[in-house]
Amino acid sequence: MHYLLRSARETYPSIVLRTAIEQLDWVSGVRFVRPMPPLEFEFESPHGFVWPDYLRPNSAIPLFSATMCDVLQSAGVSNIDYYPARVTNTATGETRAYNAANIIGMVAAMDRGLSVYEPARRHPVMVRSIDRLVIDEGRCQGLRLFRLAEYDLLVLVDEQVARIVGSAPLTGVRIENPVDWDGFAD
Repeated sequence: MHYLLRSARETYPSIVLRTAIEQLDWVSGVRFVRPMPPLEFEFESPHGFVWPDYLRPNSAIPLFSATMCDVLQSAGVSNIDYYPARVTNTATGETRAYNAANIIGMVAAMDRGLSVYEPARRHPVMVRSIDRLVIDEGRCQGLRLFRLAEYDLLVLVDEQVARIVGSAPLTGVRIENPVDWDGFAD
């Protein structure tokens, strides 16, 4: 069984990429051929911010803490290219190192017969929205972690990775059954 790997997005303010970079598609599931400069992100939170292990900025670039990267590696995930990133809370000046994660691998694994969704116009695979997501396990190709081709912001992990991530001492990381997911609220 595969599960959604999600950031607890509602627990932190909007995070903005400040580094000027060429338009790279962080949700394509393919490796970058050009080098990446260190990425700078910022947000403003004057009161009681808890730094999570998984941040999802507005730029759709997943940011993982070193602990999150270690947990994924210990779970056997090897298809992520990491790039140095720094996140600054402009209200306090506090800065933390993160890793911008380019997830390599995209699979069309949505069961279109059992899922409830709105198809995308002019695209045979992608969908506009999903109200009920059911994964066709036979299409997951044995990948431990991948992006869902139908809705590329979604990252799926296999059962072993879900178990390891779910039992690790991580903050702000969610493992959800796809059928329980109700779409993005943010």
